[in-house]
Amino acid sequence: KFQAIITRKAFLERRIHRFINEHNNVLLPSHKKCLYEHKLYLGAETRKADFILEREPGLPAIFIELESPVYNVFTKKYDLTAQANHARQQISEWIRFIENDPIRNASGEFSFMNGPKERMVIMGRGIVDKERFVNTKYDGTTFWTYSIMLEEAKNRANNSLSSQYKLLGLGEIRPF
Repeated sequence: KFQAIITRKAFLERRIHRFINEHNNVLLPSHKKCLYEHKLYLGAETRKADFILEREPGLPAIFIELESPVYNVFTKKYDLTAQANHARQQISEWIRFIENDPIRNASGEFSFMNGPKERMVIMGRGIVDKERFVNTKYDGTTFWTYSIMLEEAKNRANNSLSSQYKLLGLGEIRPF
């Protein structure tokens, strides 16, 4: 179903956001808590972060900006596109809000947002040059396409099922 949503010519970005939120434990990187469209404050200004993931203790929170699946991450010369740079700047703005107003943004149940932070932008489709995406950070930001996100989710599900089958003494299974 997710594949159909991201390949639709007349897609709605909100539909993608809602679908990912409804299936965040499967589609997003491993996490303890997922904040969806979480408001951040700085003075009288507010911003909404698409996703903020709280991870296991010792692992930094991940700030995720979703952009359209029709936008490319790279130009033909492998520079970041204007849309990719804009998405990266949005995350930087969220982090600036948190760091400049930690009492309103990163205290109590949200204190996991203090300290180191990871940044991730998900946009575009396809898995061409996957190694470039997976092994490269652009100013500390990891870029994935929606296709890579789906492939990673399938790999996690297959690995989980395989380990459970092994515990039961059954043969390996990789249904996805």
